[in-house]
Amino acid sequence: MFFQGFDRRSGCELRPPVERGAERYILPPKEFYLLFLLLSYPGRIFTRSYLMDEIWGPESDTVHTTINVHVNRLRARFGGWPEFEIVAVRGLGYKAVIHPEAAALPTPQPG
Repeated sequence: MFFQGFDRRSGCELRPPVERGAERYILPPKEFYLLFLLLSYPGRIFTRSYLMDEIWGPESDTVHTTINVHVNRLRARFGGWPEFEIVAVRGLGYKAVIHPEAAALPTPQPG
């Protein structure tokens, strides 16, 4: 079953915030689910085909380069976060790399 972007029981759109210190992002549902998938299985390589089927559905007419666009948006938003990065694996797809040593660093405070 592919990601629907909403809770069927309540009819509410799933857009939980992504937070770190004072930073807070509310991502579009598909972008959130892409980040959720990658970070839920760090080190696992997800093919573009798998991500397309899982997030957009197997019957979607969306092209595979859409994944590149969404990954680039996530990188732009979270590129300054040292705790993780989204890595392209040439010819295969994408994976998240977690940097646990960075999680122990104090969170920078604005101002």
